[in-house]
Amino acid sequence: MITHSIYDWQWPETPDQTTIAAIKERYSSYSEEFITLAIQRGIQTVEQFEAEIVSPQPIYHHPNQLYQIDLAIERITQAIENQEAILIYGDYDVDGITSTLILYEGLQTLGANVFYHLPNRYTDGYGPNIKTWERLIDEHQLNLIITCDNGVIDHGAVQKMKEHQVDVIITDHHEIQGELPPAIAVIHPKHPDGNYPFKELSGAGVALKVISALLEEVPSDALELAALGTIADMVPLIDENRTIVKMGLEAIRRTERPGLIKLIEQSPQNFEYFDEETVSFSIAPKLNALGRIDDPQEGLELLHTYDPVRIEEISQKIESINDQRKALTEQIESEVIETLESLAKIPPIIMMSGPHWLSGVLGISAGKIARLYHRPTLLFQESTDKAIYKGSGRSIEGIDLFDNLTPFKSLMQHFGGHAQAVGMTLTKSNYETLKTELESHFAKYQSVIDQPDSIKVDLTVPIERINQEFIEEVNQLAPFGMDNAKPIFCIEHVQINSKRRIGQDQQHIRLTLEQAEYELNAIGFFKGESFDQFQLNEEVSAIGTLNINRWNGQTQVQLNLEDLGSDGTRWIDARSKQSETMLAKLSEAVYLFQSQSVLERFQAKIRKDAIIALYSNINQVMASFTNPVPLVIMESPERLEDLATIIKDLTWNAIYLGCTQDPLHYWAGPIEREEVTKVYRFMLQYPQMDYNHYLNDIAIQLSIPLIKVRQIFIMFVELQFVRIEAGQLRLNPIEQHIKTDYTKTRSYQQFEDYIQSEELLYVSTVNDIKNYFEER
Repeated sequence: MITHSIYDWQWPETPDQTTIAAIKERYSSYSEEFITLAIQRGIQTVEQFEAEIVSPQPIYHHPNQLYQIDLAIERITQAIENQEAILIYGDYDVDGITSTLILYEGLQTLGANVFYHLPNRYTDGYGPNIKTWERLIDEHQLNLIITCDNGVIDHGAVQKMKEHQVDVIITDHHEIQGELPPAIAVIHPKHPDGNYPFKELSGAGVALKVISALLEEVPSDALELAALGTIADMVPLIDENRTIVKMGLEAIRRTERPGLIKLIEQSPQNFEYFDEETVSFSIAPKLNALGRIDDPQEGLELLHTYDPVRIEEISQKIESINDQRKALTEQIESEVIETLESLAKIPPIIMMSGPHWLSGVLGISAGKIARLYHRPTLLFQESTDKAIYKGSGRSIEGIDLFDNLTPFKSLMQHFGGHAQAVGMTLTKSNYETLKTELESHFAKYQSVIDQPDSIKVDLTVPIERINQEFIEEVNQLAPFGMDNAKPIFCIEHVQINSKRRIGQDQQHIRLTLEQAEYELNAIGFFKGESFDQFQLNEEVSAIGTLNINRWNGQTQVQLNLEDLGSDGTRWIDARSKQSETMLAKLSEAVYLFQSQSVLERFQAKIRKDAIIALYSNINQVMASFTNPVPLVIMESPERLEDLATIIKDLTWNAIYLGCTQDPLHYWAGPIEREEVTKVYRFMLQYPQMDYNHYLNDIAIQLSIPLIKVRQIFIMFVELQFVRIEAGQLRLNPIEQHIKTDYTKTRSYQQFEDYIQSEELLYVSTVNDIKNYFEER
């Protein structure tokens, strides 16, 4: 059985060998591994392999198939011909910025009298804002408003525009909730009266369709913007979204937009290797940071302007705001974690608020907390007077957040989103009510919360078959994203040859994996703490994505780690003071102690959901174990047999060696006859003494370790040479002293057992300890 650090690995079905052979026979230049991967991704015949891999044709549906696009084109054309003032009203994220710019530049090309406005998250809010629209009507004498990436759930503002005799065309892709607004046209791939063949366009994708219908062609400069918006908005990268991104990335590599060139130059990749991951992890977060913290207008300006001075000013501002965004999210996450760790039990949905939390970044932090604690998370910013709570939520696999929150809409002023992400606003008076209701409602998902997220493994491949040519084959399936995830490969039974934490805060980890004399470099981003528990020379299986790492002129094949697993119960060496923090954070773990005093010293540091027990009462808590949990050995037991029984009788998903106390018995060594004689003679000289007060002095005077002196006196009590009364040690009459082999006493054997236990658990290697218990 493979145990995993983070995910539940889902293995693919065995592919049809006949199909593999048939494809290989016709297309011998493709590796068998890649053909197998293609079959795992849905290829079923030789003809399908040729159509989708060898000679793929782009999918791009005609924009005229969008419902009411004819009405939209007619009204826009009329406005252009009559030089009516047109407003493009977008959104503050990358999809909203790019869709706005697509329409703005396209209409400019046609000679339209056009303006644009991107709403400020904090002053305008999301979607149509009546006051903002009325102000813009006064400023520009508007006749037509075109929304992009918003508007489908707004009725009030559209209705209000009729009073001003301003027409509205809505272009959007967000979930439709009930009746559509009374606009001239609603351009939406999921229009209830339409039959558009692909439902998952982004806002920028919808804008691209509108401008393509107007221009009667697909403009290259609009295509590159649509690719940015489509990638950033994380819509499924299938069907025509795949075409938009693939062709858009090609257009970006030839772009003449100096602001976009600047963003790419500031990213880890150059133009030659620029891809969808560069957008997702570098460009999109920076542009989004403007809308989260400041004003998104300059993001659009950066992509549109040719002014080198403004480009430099804006790019520097974006870098600064993005750094600010990182600091804000880290602070929020720190505060949330501190509060959660103080709870006796974490509820099935995390719902928290803070007066200084910025609502624009709460989605990022909610996602991080949801992943960390594996449960839906809602985070809110309290307004200055705490009358309004504005928040964002993120969910986990198996829990549809939008559907589960919809029944509680009556408690919210605003609500929207989808299965994995929501946004909402509610009053202070409804906040606690909603929290109570949701904690009760989500209790039914406890079994989902208790299970790790699954991850689909596409293919098991040996290291010897992993090279640059194979990765370039795999990249024929790109662009990767939602519903076309980057393939996850498994490399089984590899040995960890080296490991080291890297990054400014040591958040990442770099490993070297070896299999049959072949080595592969691997890196785990933000997995330093998770994977640091794996030991050098330990045999593991690794899963992750493959990429070509290019740095300082060097090219290297690399595995981007998603998870590590091993066969059976993992033994993890945490026998250092530095590991105590990590041990204390383990979820629902069982901690074993030998002494009450050490237990009490650690108890305050350990999570509230932990089970803390002494070896002497472990049987009393065994019945409370249900699912396999981590076992943490904080101290060695008196007898190794006691620990062996615990390990054998229960199933543990991991065993942590957390023995950080000094092994005093082992250091002192066995009790020697000369030492026993020294203590006996001393006792004859001083037949009565304050035992507790002088014990340390006796040890110093006789040059015998204190722990041994104490145990020898216990032996003497057992042999009835002495007695201890009210802290006073008193010598029994010598004639009562019967010559006895002290090595047969229970107290001597107890000390020997401690030495053996400490030698194994404090000094031996992890493999030796694991072998000892597995052989018993």
